[in-house]
Amino acid sequence: MKRPRKHVLKLPLVEALQLKQGNENPKRGALIDCKESKLVVYLGDRQRIELPVPERALRWLREKEAEVEPLKVSKTVRIHWREDRDPKTLKVQIVLRVQRPRPPQPDPRQALLCFIDVNSRYGFAAVFASFDGERVRVHETLKLRPPNQSRRLREAAKRERAAAHGNKPNINYALARLSKKFDASGWVKSAAAEIFKKAREYAKGRPVWINIDAPDHRTVRGSSLQRTLLSIRRVVENLGAWYGAFVTFRCYSSHKCPICGERVQECRTTRTRIATCHACNFQEERDRLPFYHWIGELGLPLPRPPRLPRPDREAGS
Repeated sequence: MKRPRKHVLKLPLVEALQLKQGNENPKRGALIDCKESKLVVYLGDRQRIELPVPERALRWLREKEAEVEPLKVSKTVRIHWREDRDPKTLKVQIVLRVQRPRPPQPDPRQALLCFIDVNSRYGFAAVFASFDGERVRVHETLKLRPPNQSRRLREAAKRERAAAHGNKPNINYALARLSKKFDASGWVKSAAAEIFKKAREYAKGRPVWINIDAPDHRTVRGSSLQRTLLSIRRVVENLGAWYGAFVTFRCYSSHKCPICGERVQECRTTRTRIATCHACNFQEERDRLPFYHWIGELGLPLPRPPRLPRPDREAGS
């Protein structure tokens, strides 16, 4: 039997977040009835679908519209369903779009600088900094890691061992493949939203300049974080266009000293990777080395390196 494909229905969202006015009854489109907290979709021919809308979704829509005021937000409703499933389990998406020109490149001395290092070992490291008149001051270094997959990987290994011993091999191999699958799209979006939220808080009305240091797709091919690391570019471009932030994509070395250019030696503490240059005695977290190279390229004085814990040389470089 041929598997039915998923259908997508797109309709304009009419009178969103507004109460229905009198006898107004659109023939096509959709509207949100805030009084009854439901989404009414008009399909034509006097047919309509009524779906409940959680209160948190209404608050989210109001907050998103307030973020881009006074720009006008266009809304579209996407309804996903499958022919082989119950129509009650529909998936409804409300897509918000705003049109704004690409912002000009801001002055790095007046903007909030955010450097996002996409690391193939654990996830994202975001450095928030600004120029205080004398040198660059680092506000925070935020490190975000994907959800732990150890439990699901152990379950997949258990299924594979059972299949290898002849215990329902077809079923156990299929369940093992499903256990290994990990869709990080939700985590990537939430991590990018958290980074933009902090950037706007530190900016306090100033322009925001965000640079993404993403690895080449060939360096992460086949790794467990391949989809996670390569999807951040599209998500950041989307959020940058929504908030009006200036976004660039430039990669910098994390193995060279930003002061003298010599190769650094990596040592480890319990939770930190420390890069040390024996030529000029420069010492900093390895995750922040690309940020120093970016600051130097912008023509800004480098920030003062923080006091770091003593590295454990036995951990290796």
